[in-house]
Amino acid sequence: MITVDTLLIELFRQGIETLHPQIPARDKKVLISLARQINSGHFLTENQSKLLVKIFKENSNHIFDPLSENLTAIETPTWSHSFRVLDQVRKIFLAKEHEGRILVEFTYNKRLRQQITELNKTIEGQMLSINNRQYSVPLTEKNLHQVVNAFKPQGFSIDPLVMKFYEEISEIYEKSSNQFDVFNLSNEKIINLINHDIGGISEDNLILLNDRRLKFQYSVFPKNPEKSLKNSLANRPSSRVWVDSNITSLDDLVMALYELNRLPVLFVFNGHDSKECLQNLKKMEKSLKNCDLNKVGIYFRFDSAGDSNKDFNASISHLGYNVKLDKQTLVAGIANNKLPKFMLKNGWYPNSVISFSNNFKSNKTSVYCDAVDLIVYYNDKRPLGGVDAIV
Repeated sequence: MITVDTLLIELFRQGIETLHPQIPARDKKVLISLARQINSGHFLTENQSKLLVKIFKENSNHIFDPLSENLTAIETPTWSHSFRVLDQVRKIFLAKEHEGRILVEFTYNKRLRQQITELNKTIEGQMLSINNRQYSVPLTEKNLHQVVNAFKPQGFSIDPLVMKFYEEISEIYEKSSNQFDVFNLSNEKIINLINHDIGGISEDNLILLNDRRLKFQYSVFPKNPEKSLKNSLANRPSSRVWVDSNITSLDDLVMALYELNRLPVLFVFNGHDSKECLQNLKKMEKSLKNCDLNKVGIYFRFDSAGDSNKDFNASISHLGYNVKLDKQTLVAGIANNKLPKFMLKNGWYPNSVISFSNNFKSNKTSVYCDAVDLIVYYNDKRPLGGVDAIV
């Protein structure tokens, strides 16, 4: 009796594309894909074999002659080889090449893919898809706890160091007292860092204390009642927020960051549109002048093709924004799609980010800014992905 896989290969040689037009195009694509897989030396998995038999049965009237022995082959399927068994990988470990990241690795599973998608909505920072089986998550206490909670019940192998951190974090969560209340901190190193960054830990300094809570991972229960953009930014629910450019001027946004001691600031431009970049450059220049901010550098250019490209490049020189980046630089500007290599080496790092581009995500520039706890999308349209609005 002919085997089902032999039958598939024979149909492939005859031309699956030429089969009866009432056979769904999707089914034809699957048949072609499975045939090519077998021809390349990779036999079917058990699930693929079930799918193949299902497609043959559903379309048997359009594929096989009613008296053909092939119908019998489909009813009682046999195979020329044993089914291929996929290695089932399920691991959680710390990345070696990219410090500060947790790697979640698993072979394809629809339920796990859905779970990783749901997890992406609640983690701090951005999840990156490294390949079709590895996902990278920023290493924070909250993220580590969430990742292990989500995948430990699914039989994942978890690195011992990750489990050690998880158990310590879980123990802290289970204690009734809030050890992270900023007014009850006992860790002198954290206290000194906070004092050095924003001054004293007191209720007279509530706005700045609330603003830095994401950076230093403490809790602040009192809130300043002041109604201002500065206070709204300080009380943001997450590190990435959206400010509507139709409602809030760039002058007000820059001033709010200045009052929050959020310098240096990195501006991220849409590197694909020189006209838009020139408009935003002019707005930025006006806002910086109003705050008396100098020491500004713009670190991208357009090619010389086209007047708008030339105008943008000339404006940088005219404004004096072609200075070298160093630790005294207060404002830097780069294109969203390009991260200058020298920014990784000279010790300069932003304390806040203003992005004119809603596509500032899942690229090298975005990963570079992962440690920044205040990233503002300044645009007339809210970015996709659940970015919180500041009003």
